[in-house]
Amino acid sequence: MKRWIVISTVLLITAAIWTWSNQQHSEEAWTELEQAAAAGETIHVALMNQKGEQVGNVHLKQMKDGLDVHVKADRLPAGEHALHVHERGVCETPDFESAGGHFNPTDRIHGFLQEKGPHAGDLPNFMVNASGQADARYMTNLITLEPGKKTSLLSKSGTAIVIHEKADDYFTGPAGDAGARIACGVIAEPK
Repeated sequence: MKRWIVISTVLLITAAIWTWSNQQHSEEAWTELEQAAAAGETIHVALMNQKGEQVGNVHLKQMKDGLDVHVKADRLPAGEHALHVHERGVCETPDFESAGGHFNPTDRIHGFLQEKGPHAGDLPNFMVNASGQADARYMTNLITLEPGKKTSLLSKSGTAIVIHEKADDYFTGPAGDAGARIACGVIAEPK
């Protein structure tokens, strides 16, 4: 019986140290991310597919006129795909539902074609060529990397960028009839 008590105690202490260590690492990573954004540096977001394999990157840089969003990806299905920022910085395979709904701090309706739209996290569709590669660039003033702003991607709940299997129709809620989430990248993990 004493042996089980000792083993249980050791396991509990190990778990507590691991949790504290990961929390410290996450807070340090968060601080570095905020400092990089404030210094005008590019933030690189790794995109993972449903198998957990990296299929590209999204590069984010705060500019004077808005946020520069640059998508470079490969090994994606050919065709037009939706690109959205989601409300939680969690990308759990295989369906990425952990990222939650669209980033929408301004309480708008989904879609560029909606009178009361779009969500802050709605981004334009992009094309993937027959080889599975994409290189798309956008400038948006709906979102920012400036800490403390209502539309900042560096929010306490974290944020993620998600690629869908189909194009966004820019109208239908909640996600433009864009289908399954096929790739996800954490922009900022929850604090």
